Amino acid sequence: MLSRSFFSHSGLDSGVFGFKAARANPSPTRMWTRSPETGRLSSMAVAQAAPQTPREPGSSEEASDTISLSPRPVSAALPAQSLRLMRPYRTLMSYNAQDFYQTPKNRQIKSQAAIRALAEVIEKENPDVVALQEVGDKGILNQFNIRHLKGQYPNIVSNPVWAKSQHQLAFLSKGNIKVVETKSHWKEFCKLSQGAAVRDLLEATFETETGYRFTVFNSHLKSMRGGEGKTAPVRWKEANAAAQIIQRHLQDRPEAHVFITGDLNTHYDSNEGKPVIEALERLGQPDGEPLFTEVTLKDNAQKPTNRAFGYPDSKLDYTFSSKALTPLIKAAYVAGNFEEAPWREASDHLPLVTLFEEGTPQTPPKSARSDAPARSGDKPQHGKHNKKRKLELIA
Repeated sequence: MLSRSFFSHSGLDSGVFGFKAARANPSPTRMWTRSPETGRLSSMAVAQAAPQTPREPGSSEEASDTISLSPRPVSAALPAQSLRLMRPYRTLMSYNAQDFYQTPKNRQIKSQAAIRALAEVIEKENPDVVALQEVGDKGILNQFNIRHLKGQYPNIVSNPVWAKSQHQLAFLSKGNIKVVETKSHWKEFCKLSQGAAVRDLLEATFETETGYRFTVFNSHLKSMRGGEGKTAPVRWKEANAAAQIIQRHLQDRPEAHVFITGDLNTHYDSNEGKPVIEALERLGQPDGEPLFTEVTLKDNAQKPTNRAFGYPDSKLDYTFSSKALTPLIKAAYVAGNFEEAPWREASDHLPLVTLFEEGTPQTPPKSARSDAPARSGDKPQHGKHNKKRKLELIA
């Protein structure tokens, strides 16, 4: 990407499609600055230096190592061409961390070697946002960030304790990716799924330093324990419940950039699994137009994401992008493999990684109401509500 320092220090004078030879005292004809609001580069004209006296043939200066590039002729009728600049890229990772929690008696389930391997996997991909499944409370994740991730992910979103399962959901984001809105949908998720759901549907909206916002729904559906055919109806109910919640989110913001990601415990190519995938792609409308696209199936359909003892390796994890976001997806893949460290030791799942280009900054939501647990600094609550807050597994 072109930068201000490129023109001011390279000694090259810009032409239309090329550059001409370096000058003894370079003085750029244009200055490039970055807008603090949008993060884009723009140029402005500056005073041009007086033309240099041509060197005499055979002079010592001509024997330098400077390479001369001849510019193409410029037509007087040719209008000035605008420079298309690439937007910043962001990376989302979704990862089932496998039993990264403590028991009620504070016994750590995951080994220290596995925790170190988990951190190594995250550092290798260096994502801006991580959606985690099978994790514990905010205290565990905060220690994980400080001790193993060098404090790179200070923004942590975690479940409240009222979810029934030990396997909770969470988000980590880098310091320059703000969390502007969070919501736990557990109560509504259970109700809409007719009691099938035992885990949460966790929502978080993030904002980059340029003002660009995107929302991620993190999910972990019913396992296949007991057989796919027997458990598939539960996952179908969960998927349709999630679809209703996400559909309502898009009603107020139809052009919002939204991801749905997580461990769905679903085979995309089985008769029992296809309805779950379609429910999320079409948001519960079987005859409707797809509103989401599963992005990892394009290039990684055959690559497994889960290895379980006694079962064949399977693809159980997915990432969907909304219609407005899909054109900005540049890559989506399953990272690593089960035959090599650190992925072998970190988890029985492999992470999904999605690389996407920033869109234009959006207007903030009318109300950023959150059902997530209270953060430090919030006003104290009283009565029954305060007692409920004390039960939350939040550090």
